[in-house]
Amino acid sequence: MLGWVLLGCVAVVAVAGAWTAVDALRVRDQLVEAASVVPQLEDQVLAGDDEAVTTSVETLRDAASSAVATTGRPHWKLTSWLPGMGPNVRAVQTLARTVSDLAEGPLPSLPAVAAAASPTALAPRDGRVDVQGVADAAPVVIAADDGVNAAIDSLVAIDRTALLPQVSDAVDQLSGELVDLRLSTATASRAVQLIPPMMGIDGPRDYLVLVQNNAEPRALGGIVGSVLVLRADGGSIELVEQVAGNSISFEEPVGDLSDSERAIFGTQLGRFMLNVTSTPDFPRAAQLASDMWVAERGEAPAGVLSLDPVALAGLLGATGPVTTEAGLTLTADDAAQYLLNQVYLDEPDPARQDVFFADAAASIFTALSGGAAMLRRRSRRWCGRATRGA
Repeated sequence: MLGWVLLGCVAVVAVAGAWTAVDALRVRDQLVEAASVVPQLEDQVLAGDDEAVTTSVETLRDAASSAVATTGRPHWKLTSWLPGMGPNVRAVQTLARTVSDLAEGPLPSLPAVAAAASPTALAPRDGRVDVQGVADAAPVVIAADDGVNAAIDSLVAIDRTALLPQVSDAVDQLSGELVDLRLSTATASRAVQLIPPMMGIDGPRDYLVLVQNNAEPRALGGIVGSVLVLRADGGSIELVEQVAGNSISFEEPVGDLSDSERAIFGTQLGRFMLNVTSTPDFPRAAQLASDMWVAERGEAPAGVLSLDPVALAGLLGATGPVTTEAGLTLTADDAAQYLLNQVYLDEPDPARQDVFFADAAASIFTALSGGAAMLRRRSRRWCGRATRGA
C-alpha cells in the first residue's frame, strides 16, 4: 500500500513539474516582452505621448497580471521547493511579482516624474520658478523612485547560481532596464527634494557664486575673479551683490588650515578669496569661501557655487546673447574665448578686468532668471546638448 502511495506522489510531482515547465516558458516570454516595453515607455514619456504611455502601461499590467495568476497556482507552489527546478520557479515568480508591482506603482507615475524634473517645469516664469508645484509633485516622484529601487532589490536578491540560462537572461534583461530607468527616477527624486528648499520655498536663502577666471589657473580652474551673491526667495532668484575677489583678504588665515594645506598652499589658501580654489577639493574651497564671507560680512551663506567662463558660455546657450552694462554682447559661441583671452587685451587694468567679469556674470544671471518662453525652449535644447556632451 505504501508503495502505491509513494508512486502516486511521484506521479503527482512529475505531472506538476511538467505542467510548471510548460507554464514557465509561456510566463518567461510574457515577462521578457513586458521588460522590453520599459525603454519604449521611457521614450513615450519624454515625447509627451500620454496615449502611448497609457497603452504601454496597460500592456505591462495585462502581462504581469497573467503571469502572477499563473505562477500562483498550486502546482507552482509545489514545484518551487523541488531540487533543481525550485530556484528557477521561485525566480520566475519573483519576476512576475516585480513586473506587477511596477505596473501598479512606479510606471504609471513616469509622466509625473518627467514633468517634475523637466527644463520646462524648472525654468522661471515671470522671474520665478514654481517651487510649490515642484514640492507638490514630490510624494509621487519619490514613491516612483522608491518603487523602482524596490524592484531592483528584489531582482538582486535572486540567487543566479542555480538558474537556467533562459531564466537568468530574463532576470538580467529586466534588471538592466530598471537600472537605466533609475537614472531618471533618482534624478527627479533628488530634484523635487532639493529644489524647493534651495529656491527659498521656506524663506530667503543667499548663495555665494565664485566666478573663476581660468586664465590664471588654480587647482579647481582659476582664481576667484569676482563673488556674486544670489538670493533665492519663493522661487525667484535675484542678484543682490557683487564684489571683486581680490577685495576680500585677511592678515591671518580664516579658519584652521591643516598642516598639509599649509605645507602645500601656504597661508594664502585661508587668507585670500582669490586663492580658495587652489585646493582641488571643492567642498573645502567652499567652506573656506564661506568662512571668509562670514568674517567679512558676519552672515553665513546658504551655499557656495562656482562658475568659470566655459560654464557661463554654457548658460548663454540657455539664455541667448546678452549685452553687458558696458555694451558688449556675449554669445554662447564667443563668451569663453573673450573672457579667457580677449578681455586681457581690451582691459589691461586688473581692476577693470574684475569689473568686466562681474558685469558679464551679472548680465547672464539676470537673463537666466528672466523666465521668457524663449529661455525655456533654449533650456531644453541646451540640456540635451549637455547630456550628450556636445
